[in-house]
Amino acid sequence: MKTLRLFALGMGVCALATTATIRPAHAISDEEEIQAGRQMAQQAIKQYGQPLSPSDPRQQKVSRIGAMFARQSKRTNIPYSYTVLQNDKVLNAFAGPGGPIFVTTKLLETAQSDAELAYVLGHETGHIEERHIVKSAQKSQTVGIGAAILGTILGGSRGGSLIGGLVNVGAGLWQKGYSRTQESEADNYGTRAMARLGFDPRAAVSMLGRLGDGPDGLSKYLSDHPTSKARQQKVETEINDEGLVAVARANGGLITNLSGYSSGNAPSYGAGYSPVAEANNTSIQARVVTENGGRVVLVPVIDMAKLARVQWSERDGGVAVRTDNSGQTSGIFTPNSDQATINGRSATLSGRARRINGKLYAPAGAVATAVGGRASLQDGNTVLVTFSGNRSYLIRF
Repeated sequence: MKTLRLFALGMGVCALATTATIRPAHAISDEEEIQAGRQMAQQAIKQYGQPLSPSDPRQQKVSRIGAMFARQSKRTNIPYSYTVLQNDKVLNAFAGPGGPIFVTTKLLETAQSDAELAYVLGHETGHIEERHIVKSAQKSQTVGIGAAILGTILGGSRGGSLIGGLVNVGAGLWQKGYSRTQESEADNYGTRAMARLGFDPRAAVSMLGRLGDGPDGLSKYLSDHPTSKARQQKVETEINDEGLVAVARANGGLITNLSGYSSGNAPSYGAGYSPVAEANNTSIQARVVTENGGRVVLVPVIDMAKLARVQWSERDGGVAVRTDNSGQTSGIFTPNSDQATINGRSATLSGRARRINGKLYAPAGAVATAVGGRASLQDGNTVLVTFSGNRSYLIRF
């Protein structure tokens, strides 16, 4: 598997990395985790393949079963989504922070029943439910230090870089796998959850056998996983010790396959992962500058405020924006300064705000955050900016 693009975006960010303040991972809010998941979703689509159409029976199956797990979640503010990516070569399933879960079409072909698929979706839901990516970031202490790997080129504040760092940690887990303890926790969660939904929990054991440890198995990609044989034994012990077959029988009767699928059961958050081609083009022209040894994408602050449909005003040569009618500013940008106010907090930008052809430009990530959106790099000359209501726009540079 090729390395995700976001690693390549870290060129020339050492100056920022060495001066950033470590923020404990336990301080990451659910909203920050969700934002990181949205960024990772776009990267997943670019690396693994486009999502299947919502009308595709395979996507409808995954949406229906996934929604069953989402409704069980104790993290009621997490917008879970379950998406099938068109990839017939890579046998994989993975989760991002804050809700997004993906399976490849090859994995769907490998699962021989809805119960086996349910184990996979339950397992990945468990990674999010247990906040494994956030905890891994805390252990590695990379959030807030090397976080600029994704965020710096877009010029987010250090708060934004925290989200970029979480993306980086999550991407590493996609490549290398979780710890043995975390994998066991996800196995336990998924097996118990599928039993509560009435699925035959013994399908977890058979699916682990299909995933296998050979050249075509998941261990090819997830090297830190316990071997499937050891995991099968642990799951079998859990099923017997906790009486999970009886639990499933009491909640639907040892379901192997469901009948009929409806996309109406799918969480709406999945719509946020539409292909980039569905975003609207804008007339906004971004600019790229080199600063502190790295490239930074700048966008015009006022034009971005108009795009976001928020209020703005010129102030002392700079620009202030606000996203509501409270009178409180959500962003203040000053020419020739790398200091800004983002959501009421002082922030150090990775590039200076500056006037270009009479307009005040500032780093795209910081401006997007200030006007209530988020920005992610799509390719060599495009930034995707997304606002609430799934309004997405492409800005080229």
